[in-house]
Amino acid sequence: MAAHRVRQLHSLAAAARNPAQPPRSYEPEEVPDTTLRLLHGMTAPALVIGRFLDVLAWNPLGGALLGDFTRQPQKERNMLALFLHPQADRTCPNRAATVAELIGMLRTHVAADPGHPRAVELVGELAVRSDEFAALWALHDVEEPTRGQMRLNHPRVGELNLDWDAYPIPGNPGPALMVCTAAEHSLDAERLQLLAGLLDAH
Repeated sequence: MAAHRVRQLHSLAAAARNPAQPPRSYEPEEVPDTTLRLLHGMTAPALVIGRFLDVLAWNPLGGALLGDFTRQPQKERNMLALFLHPQADRTCPNRAATVAELIGMLRTHVAADPGHPRAVELVGELAVRSDEFAALWALHDVEEPTRGQMRLNHPRVGELNLDWDAYPIPGNPGPALMVCTAAEHSLDAERLQLLAGLLDAH
């Protein structure tokens, strides 16, 4: 009886040292109104990207770059899923390098919050759907670039070679504003202007 009492006291002491943690609540990622105003006032293609690479918002020129992707259900609008699509090789000549870079970015954010429901859901879905993702995810590469390059074959204006920069939105952790630009006076800049003109014509 005494031994049982001692074990009970040890259990109570352990519980006091390690109180049960209440379930963590996860708020959906939202884009502040001020960011939306900034986004739609920009003349360069721009997107708002969530922590796990979900595309949360875009301006008209950013939407023109993404094309039919913007018509997909919200849960499927993810940058990594876009570049893992079987048809992506046709529109992105350096798709494999872009995928590797995006996976490195995703792993950085997943490592910071591995229990996040969206992280668990996305990694599980992509691992089942894409052998390429599963193989690259197993490499454990981690990176958090804030700028890079993107090549796209756009169906309306041809090949675009764009630079992108990611700007964190206030709030930690939070989404980032991704802005795409082309070198001044370049053919890519002319094609971006042409694409913008096509939008204005509608």
